[in-house]
Amino acid sequence: TQPTTTGDVTEVLSSYLECICSLDFLSPSLPVDSLTLPSYSKPSTQLELTDTLLSLADSPVDDRAFPLAASPVTRATLTGKEVLTSVDAVKRTLLVTMVTDSAIDYEPGDSFGVVCPNEPLEVDGLLTRLGWVHSADLAFTVRVKPNSKGRRHTFPQPCSLRIALTWLVDIRRPPKKSFVRLLAEHCSLATDKRRLLELSSREGADEYSKLVLNSSLLDLLNAFTSCQPPIESVLESLPPLMARPYSVSNSPLVRSDQLEFVFNVVELPPSGFSSRSKLGVCTGWLSGLPLGRRISVFRRRSTDFCLPDSASVPLVMVGPGTGVAPFLGFLEHRSRAPPVDFAQSWLFFGCRDSNKDFIFRDRLLRYEDTGVLSRLFVCYSRVSGAATHRYVQDAMKSAQVELVDLIVRKGARIYVCGDAKGMSRGVRDTVVDMLASVEGLTKMKRKSLLVI
Repeated sequence: TQPTTTGDVTEVLSSYLECICSLDFLSPSLPVDSLTLPSYSKPSTQLELTDTLLSLADSPVDDRAFPLAASPVTRATLTGKEVLTSVDAVKRTLLVTMVTDSAIDYEPGDSFGVVCPNEPLEVDGLLTRLGWVHSADLAFTVRVKPNSKGRRHTFPQPCSLRIALTWLVDIRRPPKKSFVRLLAEHCSLATDKRRLLELSSREGADEYSKLVLNSSLLDLLNAFTSCQPPIESVLESLPPLMARPYSVSNSPLVRSDQLEFVFNVVELPPSGFSSRSKLGVCTGWLSGLPLGRRISVFRRRSTDFCLPDSASVPLVMVGPGTGVAPFLGFLEHRSRAPPVDFAQSWLFFGCRDSNKDFIFRDRLLRYEDTGVLSRLFVCYSRVSGAATHRYVQDAMKSAQVELVDLIVRKGARIYVCGDAKGMSRGVRDTVVDMLASVEGLTKMKRKSLLVI
């Protein structure tokens, strides 16, 4: 990535200097023999190259067994792509629309796996760094060594190194300590070996977290230039490249062969041993695709995150940012369903600034105007002096009497979509506190009422 401004130059220089400093020893006085090192496995397979040339389109990568898949992999065509946020928003949010080759049986609240490749620049970088460029497109076979016990991938055939590094193994995932330990064994420079041993050791845990957990395999190999691991070790140590899950944000009642996904384009600044900014593996890829591009998707196994069977059950939906995606499907489904007397539906939505990232504003206001959405609460976390609430928990507390009535007496179902560790836990705690404050319920009774 070429810097274009003074700020870019400063960022790259700072990252480079930090990377250089990170090559220093943890403690020159700490003998290598005193390090507590993880075990590592030698290759359990041997790759044998053939003379057959392959292209990326030659391997049946969609024939893999994907975890949590509830349908076969199907092909879809990208038909729409829209930026939902302003140019000066902190995050860039996209809505993508695709049409599948045939109708898919799905419901609002379902999620789909998107089969995505690694970034070509990183694939080429890894092939070049390890000297595999000339054999990158040759088909290979895998022979399992006798009495071997190490982990190994099952590569679909035919397959080449480029196909494997592009579609099958995750080259962006930070190397585990056992992998770093293995890399140390393939360094010709004693200084490189020593530093990698430190980073894989129990004594180097803090620096492993700071440096390696923010780096890819290519970042480490570029930092430790004498490291030259065998191809089998690399392919066996890298984890499988997983399909990325996205909640569907539309209803099949409109078109059963159409899917809409909403996501933030992940942007990763230089850190660890990396000296360049990166985009998320899947979000970066999707954001750069032209319309008409073919994509592979599959429906993931269903959970309890679905509309209740009865229209008499009230809905309380909490979804800041892109967490609103599945609720758009809920509301669209109810707007297209046969006319019935639906119970109340409340939505708590949060964003930073109403002028920058209030996504789906018109659609949500229309649902509120038409009665599909009974109450809409919008919170702005970065607007100073705003008369509105900053966080969804604050908005929930402002209406706690009515909200508790919906939960306790009318059996409302509460849905939360967002950060599981932070926001979701905060919402749960808020509801529990409200039940105690308004109804005086015991802790056991409060938790029994929650279906978050």
